[in-house]
Amino acid sequence: MKAIYLLFLLALSAVTTHAQSQRTKAENPEEQFQRTRELVESRHFQIQIDRVYPQNGMDVTPFNPKGEIILCDSMAEGKLPFFGRAYSLPYNGNGSIEFKAPIQNQSMKTTGKKKKKRITYRFSVPGQNDFFQFSIDIAANRNCSVSLTSHNRAHISYSGTIHPLSGEELKQTGKRVEQPVL
Repeated sequence: MKAIYLLFLLALSAVTTHAQSQRTKAENPEEQFQRTRELVESRHFQIQIDRVYPQNGMDVTPFNPKGEIILCDSMAEGKLPFFGRAYSLPYNGNGSIEFKAPIQNQSMKTTGKKKKKRITYRFSVPGQNDFFQFSIDIAANRNCSVSLTSHNRAHISYSGTIHPLSGEELKQTGKRVEQPVL
């Protein structure tokens, strides 16, 4: 009976050790960073915004603002909440930042070493009566911070996560693209 019990414990520990090694392998920061870099280089991703940081320091947490930015090939589309000073806006505007236009002046740079590698992705997009410049700082775990500068509004920052485009978003944009394996 003791032999069966010991054999059971040995088998259980082998399975547990194998599962832990697989988890550790999957959580390798370098592999995570490479997958994130491939996603950004594909230019088929979306950023889900979950926090807003206006320049004036006002706490907008109670409003629970959400937004998103979608990049598909050379087009950018987004709807972002805006809290802050606007210098010039069209009459009867809703105050949010909305755009759907071709990407201009894009660049990508990798900074940091080993576990602290980050990707800085920059691009510009013309909007209706405005011009938006984005700087997105992306970590290996896909958390990102978005800094937005505009001609007609005060600077504002966002934080969120970057995700590959789902099949629905690709259908809406009319693109058929192979998704990277994540």
